[in-house]
Amino acid sequence: MTIAISTRRHLSRPVRTGAEFFLFAAIALTSAGCDEPDADSRQLLAQASWELRGVTAADKPEQLPAASREAVYEKINRTLGPVRSADDETLQQSAKMISAAAMEGLASVHSARATHLQETLLTSISRVRTIADQAQAQLSLAAALESFDPDKELSAQQSLAEEKKAEIVQARNGRHQRQTKIDELREEMAQHQTQRSTLRTQEAEIRSRALSAAGDERAEMIRQATKVQRAADEQAMSVALLEAQIARNEPDLAAFELEIGRLESQLRSLNDSVDEMQARLDAAREQAELSRADAEMVADAYRAGVESIVELLTGEYAAASDAAEAAAEQGANYLRGVRDPDAAVRRAKLLQKLGDIRASRASVEADLERLVKMVIALEPALPGVEGLTGFLEQSGIDGQARRAAAIEAYAAARDQFGSAGLRGEARDRVDKVAQELDQLVQSFGGESAMENDEAGG
Repeated sequence: MTIAISTRRHLSRPVRTGAEFFLFAAIALTSAGCDEPDADSRQLLAQASWELRGVTAADKPEQLPAASREAVYEKINRTLGPVRSADDETLQQSAKMISAAAMEGLASVHSARATHLQETLLTSISRVRTIADQAQAQLSLAAALESFDPDKELSAQQSLAEEKKAEIVQARNGRHQRQTKIDELREEMAQHQTQRSTLRTQEAEIRSRALSAAGDERAEMIRQATKVQRAADEQAMSVALLEAQIARNEPDLAAFELEIGRLESQLRSLNDSVDEMQARLDAAREQAELSRADAEMVADAYRAGVESIVELLTGEYAAASDAAEAAAEQGANYLRGVRDPDAAVRRAKLLQKLGDIRASRASVEADLERLVKMVIALEPALPGVEGLTGFLEQSGIDGQARRAAAIEAYAAARDQFGSAGLRGEARDRVDKVAQELDQLVQSFGGESAMENDEAGG
């Protein structure tokens, strides 16, 4: 689980963080000399500061072996035990601040180990989810194949085939009617074309004779030619109108041809489907048996995968996460009551880290719980998975409880940031972090600081 809040982004300048602040504090404490009654304690503080700096001052402390860093952090915490309970309050608070820094580093070491194991867990959960999906798919396939009813399907295919035949007959009739119409129009147009040609010939002959005629005879012949011309023009107009009607009908004829081709192709497919029906039935029965056998094998792999995840989750991962949580919580406890703004910010960051650790663990456990519940609720049911919910409960896996613990830590971090006592630009940045943590608490289902204030008022 990724927590989208960076205290480094907001607190990088006005507040000294990490071993740097505690080193300066310890050096200041040792400046009084080594002959004073508390010289041993001051020397321990100085030594612890230098050791802490050696682990954390590098640009990338993680380049050092984790075991080496862990040993240094634990040594610092162990060595400063007497100083944390010293009578001198200044020595006591310095020891607590240095110890808290060491605990933060130790929490980071264990948290990194837990994060690495968490990646393995998430990969395993994803793989087991895929296995469950495969098993469910096989069972669904088997159920579907077993429910295959060839009689109903055959009847349906035959009904569709009859419908297609009727549609083909209807389309062919439509094509025939359209073709008949076009043929009739063409025949009529041919008659008008013949009449037009005859009249044009008559007109030409009359006008030719009129050239050699004189007087009234010539005038009468011209009138006859004009009359014939008009009759020929009427025939030409009829031809044009019939050509237009033919042009309007020809696209419909082409559309009928396309529709007939489409319907005949569908009919061939339906007939082929009917021929293949029996072969499909035999194959379906055989495949159903194979799919059910495969589902049982995959279900076995699923159960084994869940058990393997639980073993890692409650074993090595739990140990690393518990150690990280304990270190962060111990560091925060060291700084409880230390009257220093930097210590207050450090404590808030430790509480936030504590929330991150708990939230990550809650996320993994919730993912596993959802996976198991999802598989148990599958239909058709996977064989042999009924007892997995009880198995998780017996293993102590409770994502909801982890989530509540994360909310508690984030709320404490938010409140600690809000009461750090900083001023100016530093206060603005700390307030920004507190606001983001408040939003995070609400996103997890917790109450906002404003709601708490209103309830308290």
